[in-house]
Formats: sequence, C-alpha cells, structure tokens
Amino acid sequence: LSVFPDNSVDAVVATMVLCSVDSQEAALREVHRILRPGGRYIFMEHTLAEGPEQWGLRGLQVILDPLQQLVSAGCRLNNRPMPTILKTFGADGQVEADHFSADSGKQRIAGPFGIEAPQPHFLLAPHVAGIATKSSTS
Repeated sequence: LSVFPDNSVDAVVATMVLCSVDSQEAALREVHRILRPGGRYIFMEHTLAEGPEQWGLRGLQVILDPLQQLVSAGCRLNNRPMPTILKTFGADGQVEADHFSADSGKQRIAGPFGIEAPQPHFLLAPHVAGIATKSSTS
C-alpha cells in the first residue's frame, strides 16, 4: 500500500488478511493512511470464538493455533481483529460490524459409529464482517 499517497483511495476491501499479517496495527494504520476522508475499509475476518457457549471451540483454537500457523502461512486461529479496527477507526470514524458463524446451517459429516463430526473448517467458522469509515475530518 505504500505506493498510494495519503488520502487517495475511496475504499479498501480485505478478506481473511489480518489473521496472518505480522502486525494488525501497522496494516490498519496503512489502510487508514491511504483512505480519503469518508473512505471505507470493508472487511471480513475469521476470529477467535467468543461468548460462554463457545468455550470448547475457543479452547481448540488456542491449543491448535501453533500448528495452524505452521501449516497455513502464519494464519492465527486466535485472531481478534475488532479491537485493532476499533482503535484505528473508532475514535473519530465509524465502525459497523456483525459477528456470524460461517458454518451456520451446514450439515454435519457422518463419522464412524454414526457419530456426527463437525465440518472440516469449523475452527475457522467464527467470523466478523463490517465497514469502517474514516472520519471526514481526518
């Protein structure tokens, strides 16, 4: 993004990026820098499972995170992008986001002995999608 001048881009669209960058803060500062005032950052990211009902999934994400990073180009299962997005855009801009599960409504896979197994991607099911708008006075 360094090839773009400050305040020169109307929108940045990014999906499944912040889980594998070295620094979410640096990546989002760069997005904020190039967006013109009123410009939008449109995002979708997988996240660490949150909420008391997701304690089991969250535990698996934390335990399996080192292996995930090895086999998936540094992708972190314990990704928490919203605090950084809110810190970067929320003070003077606007952030709208919704959390959802990417495997909602999917059928489970029949496993051995009639036991149903979760979808293979269930560790990446928790997601957040939204739009962060840079302040028009920035």
